[in-house]
Amino acid sequence: MHNFPFWINAYDFAEVQGICNFEANKLNFEIQTKDALLGILKTKPKVVSFNLSDIASLELKTDWFGGLFYRKLKLQLKTMALADKLPGNDINGVTISFKRKYLRNVKSLIDDLNYSIGMKKLDDIDRKFLDQ
Repeated sequence: MHNFPFWINAYDFAEVQGICNFEANKLNFEIQTKDALLGILKTKPKVVSFNLSDIASLELKTDWFGGLFYRKLKLQLKTMALADKLPGNDINGVTISFKRKYLRNVKSLIDDLNYSIGMKKLDDIDRKFLDQ
């Protein structure tokens, strides 16, 4: 299990922080929103989970220096309704930021997730072939 803390710049006066992990074929986000000014006002933590079939792609974006200055993880989901579960979402996805020291964890999570998605697709193909 690879997890890492992250933040999302979702609102002008609020920041979303959380922990992302991948386990049991689900990508989980435990998030909490707090005010950006003093950090005193916080919401209760909540967990948002996505099944492998919900994920369209996961892309790591870094700068030329191996993530020294710029590190973002772009999660694309298959529907807008799924993306709406996380604050700061785009049309069908969300971009999260993380610290450089967690870059190895993020890369491992992406590798594990892509492997699991590929295995699920192969299992689905096998099921279709065996059902014929």
